[in-house]
Amino acid sequence: MSEMFKLCGLWKNTTKDGKQYLAGYLGGAKMMIFQNNQKEGEKDYDYHVFLTEAPKKKKPGESPPAPATTPQQTEDEVPF
Repeated sequence: MSEMFKLCGLWKNTTKDGKQYLAGYLGGAKMMIFQNNQKEGEKDYDYHVFLTEAPKKKKPGESPPAPATTPQQTEDEVPF
């Protein structure tokens, strides 16, 4: 087996309706992992992985960036 290397760390997060998902940063991108709630059979994948541009770091006196959204993802599709 090839040597493994770490890409990034992930944190558990919870949506407003109590569902969990994983999120972390990979270079200049934010990664989010959501459970596939549309799974119909054993051969369907279990999770969706989304990448979006990481929010810019806030400088003193600046407003926080708007929250990132995931394409074609709704809260009732969010994980675990």
